[in-house]
Amino acid sequence: MLLTSTDKNVDISFVIPAYNSQKTIESCVDAILNQANLSKLRFEIIVVDNNSTDNTVKLINRRFKEKTILINEFNQGRSCARNAGAKKAKGAIIAFIDSDVVIPKTWLDESYNVASKLSNWGLLTCVINKSYQELDYIERIRMSLSNKDLKKNANYLSLINIFSPCVNSAAILVKKKCFMEINGFDESFDYLEDLDIGRRIGISGYNLISSSVAINCYLGSESSLKFLTRYYLIGKMIPIFLYKWSERGKLNSIFFALRCEFESIKQSLPVPSKISIVFTRILISTFKVIGIIMSARNDYSSIVKVKKEEFGPIKIIEEGKVIWLDLKRSIVRFFKTN
Repeated sequence: MLLTSTDKNVDISFVIPAYNSQKTIESCVDAILNQANLSKLRFEIIVVDNNSTDNTVKLINRRFKEKTILINEFNQGRSCARNAGAKKAKGAIIAFIDSDVVIPKTWLDESYNVASKLSNWGLLTCVINKSYQELDYIERIRMSLSNKDLKKNANYLSLINIFSPCVNSAAILVKKKCFMEINGFDESFDYLEDLDIGRRIGISGYNLISSSVAINCYLGSESSLKFLTRYYLIGKMIPIFLYKWSERGKLNSIFFALRCEFESIKQSLPVPSKISIVFTRILISTFKVIGIIMSARNDYSSIVKVKKEEFGPIKIIEEGKVIWLDLKRSIVRFFKTN
C-alpha cells in the first residue's frame, strides 16, 4: 500500500540518495515499485536529491510525483543525503537503495525472509551481481574482483582484519530504531561509510546479516577516469577510517594504510590467466596510494575516535556461519548455525 504524507504507520521506507542520476533513477524506482508482495506492505519512497544539475528532479516529478516524496539536501555527499532521508522516514525498517541500483523483483521478500530468522538483527547487506551485461570492460573486471573478495574466505578474512565488517550499502535494510541509536551515517565519510556504520551497529549489540541476494548496478555509464578518481577518493578516506577505529595517530594511520595497500599490490603480482586483471588491480592500488598520501592534507581534528573500551565482539551472519570478530585482538572465529 503506497502511503501519503499524512500516514503515520509505515512498514518500510525506501530512501534513495540521488545526484545527477537521470540515466538510472527511473529504473531504480520502477524496480522498487515492482517488488513482489509490496502491495501487502505500507510503504513510502523517499528520493533525496543532492543538488543535481541534470534532469533527475524533472524525471521524478514527471513519472513518480504521486508515488515518491522528494526532498532536497544541500549538504553534499551520500551520507548526508541518506541521513536526511532517514529523518523523514516513518518506517520501522529503512531500505537504503542507491540511485544506480536495480533490485530484483524478489529482493525484499528474500531479504525479509533472511532477517526474520533473527530477532536482534540491525542491518542486512547483499552482494552485487557480477554478470550484469551493461558493464563496460573495466567495470566487469572490478565487479569480478569485488565478488571474489566477498565470497572467498581468504579475502573475506583480510577484509575483516582491516576494514570490517564488509557491508555494501548500495542496497541495505536497517532497523530505524537501530539507525537512530547510532546517529546514522557518519557524515565525515563520503566513502567507507558503509564499513563504518556496519562496525557501529555491530558494537551496539545488533546482528549484521550478509544475504546472498544479488543486486544489479548501472556502473557501466562511469568513465574509466571517473572510476579511477573514485578509488583515489577512497584512498583519501582509508587513513581517516583507520584513525577513527584504532589508537593510531594521523601519521601512523597513513603509514599503516600504505603498508596494507602495498601488501595488496604484492598479492596481485602472481599472474593469473588474464594479465588485464593484474594490471587493473595495480592501477586501482596506485590511485588509492596517491589518495592515501594526499590525505595528509586533511583535517583530522573533527574525527571522533572510537574509544578502545567501546570495542566489542561483532557477530556477522553469512551463509550458515556465524563469524565472531573481536576488534580488540582481531580474532576471527567461525561457527556453523545449522
